[in-house]
Amino acid sequence: MDGRVTIMRKSICFVLLLTGCAALLIGCDTLLPTSGGGSSSAPAIQLIPRTPADTVSAFLNAWSARDYNAMYAQLSSESQSLVSQTVFREIYTQADTQIGTSAVRHTINQTREQGRTAAVSYDVVIESGIFGEIADPGRTMRLVRAGDGWRVAWTQMDIFEGFAPGTTLEAVSVRPPRADILDRSGRLLVEQDGETLTLFAAVQEMANFDNCMSILASALRRERAELIAFLRDYNPETIVPIGDIDADEYAFYADALAQNCAIRTDTRITRRYVGHGIATHVTGYVGNIPAEQLAAYQQRGYSQGDLVGLAGVELAYEAQLAGQPSRALRIREQGGL
Repeated sequence: MDGRVTIMRKSICFVLLLTGCAALLIGCDTLLPTSGGGSSSAPAIQLIPRTPADTVSAFLNAWSARDYNAMYAQLSSESQSLVSQTVFREIYTQADTQIGTSAVRHTINQTREQGRTAAVSYDVVIESGIFGEIADPGRTMRLVRAGDGWRVAWTQMDIFEGFAPGTTLEAVSVRPPRADILDRSGRLLVEQDGETLTLFAAVQEMANFDNCMSILASALRRERAELIAFLRDYNPETIVPIGDIDADEYAFYADALAQNCAIRTDTRITRRYVGHGIATHVTGYVGNIPAEQLAAYQQRGYSQGDLVGLAGVELAYEAQLAGQPSRALRIREQGGL
Protein backbone atom coordinates (compact mmCIF):
# COMPACT_ATOMS: atom_id res chain seq x y z
CA MET A 1 0.00 0.00 0.00
CA ASP A 2 1.59 3.33 -1.06
CA GLY A 3 -0.10 5.38 1.67
CA ARG A 4 -2.50 7.11 -0.70
CA VAL A 5 -6.09 6.34 0.01
CA THR A 6 -9.10 7.21 -2.13
CA ILE A 7 -12.15 7.90 -0.03
CA MET A 8 -15.22 6.35 -1.58
CA ARG A 9 -18.36 8.35 -0.85
CA LYS A 10 -21.77 6.71 -1.20
CA SER A 11 -24.67 8.75 -2.54
CA ILE A 12 -28.06 8.15 -1.04
CA CYS A 13 -31.29 8.76 -2.91
CA PHE A 14 -34.55 9.34 -1.10
CA VAL A 15 -37.98 10.88 -1.53
CA LEU A 16 -39.09 13.81 0.58
CA LEU A 17 -42.85 14.37 0.64
CA LEU A 18 -43.95 17.91 1.29
CA THR A 19 -47.48 19.19 1.91
CA GLY A 20 -49.21 19.77 -1.40
CA CYS A 21 -46.33 18.52 -3.54
CA ALA A 22 -43.69 15.80 -3.83
CA ALA A 23 -40.09 16.46 -4.64
CA LEU A 24 -37.40 13.97 -5.57
CA LEU A 25 -34.11 15.04 -4.00
CA ILE A 26 -30.72 13.43 -4.32
CA GLY A 27 -28.12 14.12 -1.65
CA CYS A 28 -25.11 12.90 0.30
CA ASP A 29 -24.49 13.04 4.04
CA THR A 30 -27.09 15.72 4.99
CA LEU A 31 -30.01 17.60 3.51
CA LEU A 32 -30.46 21.30 4.24
CA PRO A 33 -33.95 22.86 3.82
CA THR A 34 -34.31 25.47 1.11
CA SER A 35 -34.02 29.05 2.24
CA GLY A 36 -37.15 30.29 0.54
CA GLY A 37 -39.32 31.90 3.20
CA GLY A 38 -37.59 30.06 6.03
CA SER A 39 -34.62 30.47 8.35
CA SER A 40 -31.22 29.52 6.94
CA SER A 41 -30.23 28.27 10.40
CA ALA A 42 -32.63 25.33 10.33
CA PRO A 43 -30.97 22.07 11.46
CA ALA A 44 -29.67 19.59 8.89
CA ILE A 45 -31.52 16.34 8.37
CA GLN A 46 -29.16 13.41 9.12
CA LEU A 47 -29.33 10.57 6.61
CA ILE A 48 -29.57 7.02 7.93
CA PRO A 49 -26.98 4.60 6.50
CA ARG A 50 -28.86 2.00 4.45
CA THR A 51 -26.14 -0.50 3.46
CA PRO A 52 -23.41 -2.25 5.50
CA ALA A 53 -20.78 -0.23 3.64
CA ASP A 54 -22.62 3.02 4.45
CA THR A 55 -22.63 2.12 8.14
CA VAL A 56 -18.91 1.30 8.17
CA SER A 57 -18.14 4.57 6.39
CA ALA A 58 -20.30 6.53 8.85
CA PHE A 59 -18.54 4.86 11.78
CA LEU A 60 -15.01 5.49 10.44
CA ASN A 61 -15.79 9.05 9.38
CA ALA A 62 -17.04 9.74 12.89
CA TRP A 63 -13.81 8.27 14.26
CA SER A 64 -11.84 10.60 11.99
CA ALA A 65 -13.74 13.53 13.56
CA ARG A 66 -13.34 12.00 17.06
CA ASP A 67 -17.13 12.12 17.31
CA TYR A 68 -17.46 9.21 19.72
CA ASN A 69 -21.18 9.78 20.26
CA ALA A 70 -21.84 9.39 16.53
CA MET A 71 -19.69 6.26 16.51
CA TYR A 72 -21.61 4.79 19.42
CA ALA A 73 -24.89 5.50 17.61
CA GLN A 74 -23.79 3.10 14.87
CA LEU A 75 -23.43 0.18 17.31
CA SER A 76 -25.97 -2.63 17.46
CA SER A 77 -28.25 -2.80 20.48
CA GLU A 78 -26.42 -5.93 21.66
CA SER A 79 -23.04 -4.20 21.44
CA GLN A 80 -24.43 -1.22 23.35
CA SER A 81 -25.70 -3.58 26.04
CA LEU A 82 -22.16 -4.92 26.47
CA VAL A 83 -20.34 -1.58 26.63
CA SER A 84 -21.76 1.69 27.90
CA GLN A 85 -21.33 4.93 25.99
CA THR A 86 -19.06 6.26 28.75
CA VAL A 87 -16.76 3.24 28.57
CA PHE A 88 -16.80 3.34 24.76
CA ARG A 89 -15.73 6.99 24.79
CA GLU A 90 -12.98 6.27 27.30
CA ILE A 91 -11.60 3.39 25.21
CA TYR A 92 -11.37 5.54 22.09
CA THR A 93 -10.14 8.60 23.96
CA GLN A 94 -7.24 6.66 25.47
CA ALA A 95 -6.47 4.91 22.18
CA ASP A 96 -6.44 8.17 20.21
CA THR A 97 -4.21 9.76 22.84
CA GLN A 98 -1.65 6.98 22.54
CA ILE A 99 -1.89 6.92 18.74
CA GLY A 100 -1.91 10.69 18.38
CA THR A 101 -4.82 10.37 15.93
CA SER A 102 -5.40 13.37 13.69
CA ALA A 103 -7.54 11.72 10.99
CA VAL A 104 -8.78 8.32 9.80
CA ARG A 105 -9.03 7.52 6.09
CA HIS A 106 -10.58 4.38 4.67
CA THR A 107 -11.44 2.50 1.51
CA ILE A 108 -14.27 -0.02 1.36
CA ASN A 109 -13.21 -3.16 -0.50
CA GLN A 110 -15.99 -5.73 -0.34
CA THR A 111 -19.29 -6.45 1.37
CA ARG A 112 -20.55 -9.96 2.09
CA GLU A 113 -24.13 -10.31 3.31
CA GLN A 114 -25.63 -13.48 4.77
CA GLY A 115 -29.16 -13.21 6.09
CA ARG A 116 -29.22 -10.65 8.89
CA THR A 117 -25.42 -10.38 9.16
CA ALA A 118 -22.76 -8.79 6.98
CA ALA A 119 -18.98 -8.46 6.85
CA VAL A 120 -17.33 -5.43 5.24
CA SER A 121 -13.64 -5.59 4.35
CA TYR A 122 -11.79 -2.29 4.18
CA ASP A 123 -8.37 -0.67 4.33
CA VAL A 124 -7.72 2.07 6.84
CA VAL A 125 -4.94 4.62 7.33
CA ILE A 126 -4.68 6.40 10.67
CA GLU A 127 -2.92 9.73 10.44
CA SER A 128 -0.88 10.23 13.61
CA GLY A 129 0.99 13.23 14.90
CA ILE A 130 3.40 10.80 16.59
CA PHE A 131 3.90 7.97 14.11
CA GLY A 132 2.97 9.52 10.77
CA GLU A 133 0.66 7.32 8.72
CA ILE A 134 -0.32 3.96 10.20
CA ALA A 135 -1.54 1.73 7.36
CA ASP A 136 -3.81 -1.09 8.49
CA PRO A 137 -5.09 -2.89 5.37
CA GLY A 138 -7.37 -5.88 5.14
CA ARG A 139 -9.58 -5.08 8.11
CA THR A 140 -13.07 -6.57 8.53
CA MET A 141 -16.01 -5.04 10.38
CA ARG A 142 -19.04 -7.19 11.17
CA LEU A 143 -22.58 -5.85 11.19
CA VAL A 144 -26.14 -6.96 11.96
CA ARG A 145 -29.39 -5.82 10.37
CA ALA A 146 -31.47 -3.48 12.50
CA GLY A 147 -34.82 -2.35 11.12
CA ASP A 148 -34.23 -0.90 7.68
CA GLY A 149 -30.51 -0.32 8.27
CA TRP A 150 -27.33 -1.94 9.58
CA ARG A 151 -25.45 -1.58 12.86
CA VAL A 152 -21.89 -2.45 13.89
CA ALA A 153 -21.37 -5.62 15.95
CA TRP A 154 -18.53 -3.82 17.71
CA THR A 155 -15.55 -5.22 19.61
CA GLN A 156 -12.45 -3.43 20.87
CA MET A 157 -10.47 -5.19 18.12
CA ASP A 158 -12.22 -2.91 15.62
CA ILE A 159 -9.53 -0.41 16.68
CA PHE A 160 -6.54 -2.73 16.08
CA GLU A 161 -6.34 -6.47 15.51
CA GLY A 162 -5.25 -8.04 18.81
CA PHE A 163 -6.38 -5.06 20.90
CA ALA A 164 -8.69 -7.23 22.97
CA PRO A 165 -10.35 -6.38 26.29
CA GLY A 166 -7.77 -6.59 29.07
CA THR A 167 -4.94 -5.36 26.88
CA THR A 168 -3.57 -1.83 26.81
CA LEU A 169 -2.26 0.28 23.96
CA GLU A 170 0.98 2.12 24.65
CA ALA A 171 3.43 4.25 22.71
CA VAL A 172 7.06 3.52 23.57
CA SER A 173 10.44 4.81 22.46
CA VAL A 174 12.87 2.31 20.97
CA ARG A 175 16.38 3.71 21.16
CA PRO A 176 19.14 2.60 18.79
CA PRO A 177 22.36 1.16 20.26
CA ARG A 178 24.51 3.91 21.74
CA ALA A 179 27.48 4.87 19.58
CA ASP A 180 31.09 3.94 20.37
CA ILE A 181 33.66 6.56 21.37
CA LEU A 182 37.00 6.51 19.53
CA ASP A 183 40.22 8.47 20.04
CA ARG A 184 41.67 10.58 17.24
CA SER A 185 43.55 7.53 15.93
CA GLY A 186 40.37 5.52 15.62
CA ARG A 187 41.07 3.28 18.63
CA LEU A 188 38.19 2.29 20.88
CA LEU A 189 37.78 4.14 24.14
CA VAL A 190 34.17 3.09 24.79
CA GLU A 191 32.46 0.14 23.09
CA GLN A 192 28.71 -0.44 23.05
CA ASP A 193 27.74 -4.10 23.56
CA GLY A 194 31.32 -4.93 24.42
CA GLU A 195 32.40 -8.10 26.19
CA THR A 196 33.47 -7.84 29.83
CA LEU A 197 34.50 -10.59 32.23
CA THR A 198 33.44 -10.60 35.88
CA LEU A 199 35.93 -12.34 38.19
CA PHE A 200 34.74 -14.56 41.07
CA ALA A 201 36.75 -16.27 43.80
CA ALA A 202 36.47 -17.81 47.29
CA VAL A 203 39.23 -17.16 49.84
CA GLN A 204 39.45 -20.81 50.99
CA GLU A 205 40.11 -21.93 47.39
CA MET A 206 43.05 -19.55 46.86
CA ALA A 207 46.33 -21.47 46.63
CA ASN A 208 48.35 -18.41 47.60
CA PHE A 209 46.30 -15.62 49.16
CA ASP A 210 49.08 -13.00 49.21
CA ASN A 211 50.08 -13.58 45.59
CA CYS A 212 46.40 -13.59 44.56
CA MET A 213 45.80 -10.19 46.16
CA SER A 214 48.80 -8.70 44.38
CA ILE A 215 47.75 -10.11 41.00
CA LEU A 216 44.13 -8.96 41.41
CA ALA A 217 45.24 -5.47 42.51
CA SER A 218 47.33 -5.14 39.33
CA ALA A 219 44.68 -6.66 37.00
CA LEU A 220 41.77 -4.63 38.38
CA ARG A 221 43.75 -1.45 39.16
CA ARG A 222 42.59 -1.47 42.75
CA GLU A 223 44.44 -1.07 46.03
CA ARG A 224 45.62 -4.33 47.54
CA ALA A 225 44.47 -3.32 51.02
CA GLU A 226 41.03 -2.47 49.62
CA LEU A 227 40.67 -5.97 48.13
CA ILE A 228 41.68 -7.63 51.40
CA ALA A 229 39.21 -5.54 53.40
CA PHE A 230 36.48 -6.32 50.86
CA LEU A 231 37.00 -10.11 51.11
CA ARG A 232 37.04 -10.06 54.94
CA ASP A 233 33.32 -9.21 54.86
CA TYR A 234 32.54 -12.69 53.44
CA ASN A 235 32.88 -16.22 54.78
CA PRO A 236 35.98 -17.99 53.37
CA GLU A 237 33.85 -20.51 51.45
CA THR A 238 31.66 -17.84 49.77
CA ILE A 239 32.29 -17.29 46.08
CA VAL A 240 32.47 -13.50 45.69
CA PRO A 241 32.29 -11.25 42.59
CA ILE A 242 35.53 -9.29 42.80
CA GLY A 243 35.48 -7.06 39.74
CA ASP A 244 35.25 -6.66 35.97
CA ILE A 245 38.07 -6.87 33.45
CA ASP A 246 38.43 -6.60 29.68
CA ALA A 247 38.83 -9.90 27.86
CA ASP A 248 42.27 -8.98 26.43
CA GLU A 249 43.58 -7.93 29.84
CA TYR A 250 42.23 -11.09 31.42
CA ALA A 251 44.14 -13.14 28.84
CA PHE A 252 47.37 -11.54 30.10
CA TYR A 253 46.69 -12.50 33.75
CA ALA A 254 44.70 -15.71 33.19
CA ASP A 255 47.42 -18.25 34.10
CA ALA A 256 48.52 -16.44 37.24
CA LEU A 257 44.91 -15.96 38.39
CA ALA A 258 44.12 -19.62 37.83
CA GLN A 259 47.20 -20.83 39.74
CA ASN A 260 47.00 -18.47 42.72
CA CYS A 261 43.31 -17.52 42.98
CA ALA A 262 41.31 -20.43 41.48
CA ILE A 263 39.46 -17.65 39.69
CA ARG A 264 36.09 -18.12 38.01
CA THR A 265 34.73 -15.91 35.23
CA ASP A 266 31.40 -14.93 33.79
CA THR A 267 31.02 -13.05 30.51
CA ARG A 268 28.51 -10.22 30.16
CA ILE A 269 27.68 -7.74 27.40
CA THR A 270 27.74 -4.11 28.47
CA ARG A 271 28.96 -0.64 27.52
CA ARG A 272 32.65 -1.35 27.88
CA TYR A 273 35.14 1.32 28.92
CA VAL A 274 38.44 0.10 27.50
CA GLY A 275 41.26 -0.49 29.95
CA HIS A 276 38.80 -0.93 32.81
CA GLY A 277 37.79 2.71 32.52
CA ILE A 278 41.30 4.13 32.43
CA ALA A 279 40.08 7.12 30.37
CA THR A 280 36.78 7.83 32.12
CA HIS A 281 38.14 11.21 33.24
CA VAL A 282 37.75 12.11 29.53
CA THR A 283 35.02 9.80 28.24
CA GLY A 284 32.82 10.15 31.29
CA TYR A 285 30.21 7.48 31.93
CA VAL A 286 26.51 6.65 31.60
CA GLY A 287 23.90 6.05 34.26
CA ASN A 288 20.20 6.28 35.02
CA ILE A 289 18.45 9.56 34.29
CA PRO A 290 18.57 11.78 37.42
CA ALA A 291 15.10 12.10 38.94
CA GLU A 292 15.10 15.91 38.69
CA GLN A 293 15.86 15.69 34.94
CA LEU A 294 13.43 12.88 34.04
CA ALA A 295 10.63 15.13 32.74
CA ALA A 296 13.01 17.04 30.46
CA TYR A 297 14.46 13.81 29.04
CA GLN A 298 10.98 12.35 28.46
CA GLN A 299 10.10 15.39 26.36
CA ARG A 300 13.10 14.47 24.19
CA GLY A 301 11.79 10.92 23.65
CA TYR A 302 13.57 9.11 26.50
CA SER A 303 11.90 6.62 28.81
CA GLN A 304 12.45 6.01 32.48
CA GLY A 305 15.18 3.36 32.70
CA ASP A 306 17.18 4.64 29.71
CA LEU A 307 20.88 5.25 30.33
CA VAL A 308 22.25 8.71 29.54
CA GLY A 309 25.62 10.41 29.69
CA LEU A 310 26.36 11.83 33.13
CA ALA A 311 29.88 13.20 32.66
CA GLY A 312 32.62 13.88 30.12
CA VAL A 313 32.16 13.10 26.44
CA GLU A 314 29.16 10.88 27.26
CA LEU A 315 27.31 13.92 28.61
CA ALA A 316 28.60 16.59 26.21
CA TYR A 317 27.72 14.54 23.12
CA GLU A 318 24.60 12.82 24.46
CA ALA A 319 22.48 13.67 21.39
CA GLN A 320 25.07 12.33 18.93
CA LEU A 321 25.86 9.19 20.95
CA ALA A 322 22.24 8.31 21.81
CA GLY A 323 20.83 8.93 18.33
CA GLN A 324 17.18 9.48 17.52
CA PRO A 325 14.65 7.05 19.03
CA SER A 326 12.01 5.38 16.93
CA ARG A 327 8.49 5.29 18.30
CA ALA A 328 6.58 2.05 18.52
CA LEU A 329 2.93 1.36 19.25
CA ARG A 330 2.50 -1.81 21.29
CA ILE A 331 -0.41 -3.85 22.55
CA ARG A 332 0.47 -5.01 26.05
CA GLU A 333 -1.29 -7.96 27.59
CA GLN A 334 -1.88 -8.21 31.30
CA GLY A 335 1.42 -9.27 32.87
CA GLY A 336 3.56 -8.56 29.80
CA LEU A 337 3.64 -8.02 26.04
